[in-house]
Amino acid sequence: MQLLFNILAIIANGINCLFHLLFSGLKRQVYHYATSHGHKRKLNLYMPGSSKNPAPLILFFHGGGYVGGSKFIIEPGVQRQVKRGYAVASISYSFLKVGPWPLQIHEAKAAIRYLKKNAQTLGIDPDRFIVWGVSAGAHLASMLGATSGTGHLEGDLGNHESDSVVHGAVVWYPPIDMTKIIDPGIPKFVMDKITTQVIGGPLEEYWQVAETLMPLNYIGPHTPPYYILHGDRDRVVPINQSNMLYDAMMAKGLDITYKKVKGFAHADPRFNRKEYIEPIEQFMDGITKFKTVPIQQPVKKIEGIINVRD
Repeated sequence: MQLLFNILAIIANGINCLFHLLFSGLKRQVYHYATSHGHKRKLNLYMPGSSKNPAPLILFFHGGGYVGGSKFIIEPGVQRQVKRGYAVASISYSFLKVGPWPLQIHEAKAAIRYLKKNAQTLGIDPDRFIVWGVSAGAHLASMLGATSGTGHLEGDLGNHESDSVVHGAVVWYPPIDMTKIIDPGIPKFVMDKITTQVIGGPLEEYWQVAETLMPLNYIGPHTPPYYILHGDRDRVVPINQSNMLYDAMMAKGLDITYKKVKGFAHADPRFNRKEYIEPIEQFMDGITKFKTVPIQQPVKKIEGIINVRD
C-alpha cells in the first residue's frame, strides 16, 4: 500500500509539472550543449524579464531513475523562480539504455561548462549557478555540488576552457548510496539489480565505479551549501539516504539545511507548496545576493575519488 501511494504520487506530480509549465507563459530557448554517444544533448533555457544585470541560474535536473523523465517535467516551485529573476536551465541527460554511470555526470558538467562559456551571450551570471534536482536528478545535483571545483568526473564532452563550479545545491529526496537503500517495501534483489544497471555490471566487479556514484566520497571544504527536502513516507528513495548526506556534511562542518516532511511520499506534489518553496528561495537568495569569486583557471580533470568514506 505504501509503495502504491508513492507510485500514484509520482504520476500525479508529473502531470502537475507539465500542467503548470503549459500554462506558465514561460518562453523557452533550446540549446545543444554536447554530443554524447552519438546523441545531441539539449537543454531548455527559460529567461526572466529584461534586466540590466546578468541573471543567476538554476540548473534543474529531472527525476526518473536514470531510465526515464523529461526536461519538460519541471517542478512548479522551480518554474516560479523565473518570475523572481532567476534563469532556469532544464537539462536533458542520457538514460541507462544509452550508457551507465558516469556518463550522466559527464553530461551534466558539460552543460554547466557550456552555459558558463556562453554566459555573456545568454545573459546569465557564471558566478551564481545553483543546481536543483529531484530523485535521480537530485543524485546528479548532489554529485555536482560534492565534486564542484575538484576536477573530478569532468568527462570529455567539450568546453573545458570553462569550469563546472556550482555555488549551491537544492536536492529533493536524493539517492546518496544505492548500496544502502534499505526499505521493507523494496526487496534487496531489486535494489541490487538497479545498482547493477546504473554502474554497468555486478557490484563486486564494478565497485570502483560504484564509489564514484556516491557524493559522500567527495564532500569537503570545496562543497557549496546544500538544502535537502525529503518525505518520511518515501518508499522509492527512503529517507535514510538524506540522513546519510546530512550527517556526513554536518560531521565536516559544511553548510547544510535539511527539512524532513512528515507524511510525504516520493515526488509528492505537495513539496511545491509555498511553505516549502519560500525557505528554499531564501536559501538561494542568500547565495546569489553576493557574487561568488570565480575560479580563475579551469581545474585539471581527474577521474576517481578523493575522499573515500571512513
